[in-house]
Amino acid sequence: MKGHAVMNDDVSKATQPRLAILRDGRDREQGVVTTFDRIAEQVSVGLVSAGLLTSRQRAELLRHAAGFPALPAHRLFLEYRVGTHLSLEGYGHGFDAQTIRQLGAWDQGFTAIGPLRTALDGDPFARDRRRYLDTTADDDPNWIEYDVDGGRLSDVPGVFFGFPARFRSMSDPERARALEARLDPLLRRPGSGGASFWDLLDALIESKSAGATPVGLYRFGLCARRRPDWARVVLNGISGEEFDSAGRRLAMAVEQEPLRWVVRHLAGLGNTDPHIAASVGVIGGTVDAIDVECPFFNRVSDDEERRAQVAEFCGLLVDRGLVAGSVADTLARAAALRIDPSDGPTRALLLLDHFKFGMAGSTSGRVKVYFEVLLRTTG
Repeated sequence: MKGHAVMNDDVSKATQPRLAILRDGRDREQGVVTTFDRIAEQVSVGLVSAGLLTSRQRAELLRHAAGFPALPAHRLFLEYRVGTHLSLEGYGHGFDAQTIRQLGAWDQGFTAIGPLRTALDGDPFARDRRRYLDTTADDDPNWIEYDVDGGRLSDVPGVFFGFPARFRSMSDPERARALEARLDPLLRRPGSGGASFWDLLDALIESKSAGATPVGLYRFGLCARRRPDWARVVLNGISGEEFDSAGRRLAMAVEQEPLRWVVRHLAGLGNTDPHIAASVGVIGGTVDAIDVECPFFNRVSDDEERRAQVAEFCGLLVDRGLVAGSVADTLARAAALRIDPSDGPTRALLLLDHFKFGMAGSTSGRVKVYFEVLLRTTG
């Protein structure tokens, strides 16, 4: 589971944001709301054909996406748990940071706006965004995420907020304490028992050797629907050995094998320094789960090469008994697939983005996969 550097002016609810909207999927027009429904209806047919949605799931996605504006640049993502079968666990929308702020001010025919606005208002770094121009922000979209609950998509989103520049790189405990003060009470230390996120962060900082890449803080996720004391922090710039060292310091059992064999496999392909992210789930201040995200196929630019690499990796998952052969075949076929709408200027590319492996806590042994649908409008 990224945003452009933008001016950090607030968009007041009294001022209509100026979004480049697609009218009926054909024209760009400033300030006119048309919905994403028509594009989603056609793109979702391709997802059913690819084996990623059932007809019932498609109908639920269309119900849920009703009213989202049809924007020239828009990403969808789909989250699955994999094993003996492919289980849809969530979906979401990705936009650049400025567009997400504008969406929070929109209220014309947008049925999801109420819960979304509440979630966006929970941004713990809003003050930084108002005061400073962030010239070093990454180009990744910011994500609005909806869980699947009993076959129905939740109306309450989780939002993953980007960290301000001064908190994106952690190499000393003093900077960590400043971030801890900013995120209190959202991410406070538990009263008793269990390691806190701050204990883990300090241990990771200590595990770094002199001159090593600092601990990177990528996204901070909140979702009231899961529970009010739930949070997730996505980290990068950490090796398996550093996690192992931090786990020993905190007496946490960290399963290293998934990351070890993935890294060995990538090294065999010539990638000796793969991008690795870690997702740390926190409940009530205590670290509940650690997942490692790798490999990332979004860095493979050629579609044929991506298909080949995904097929080979899925074969390894089958050999290790982590997924069924039929699931691996579905993933490989959908690794890079055109699912363009039948008419209009919108182009849709379905891509397998990355895998996620549970390493510690409540998610240990779990495997997930994430797909993106990149929507672009031409003409």
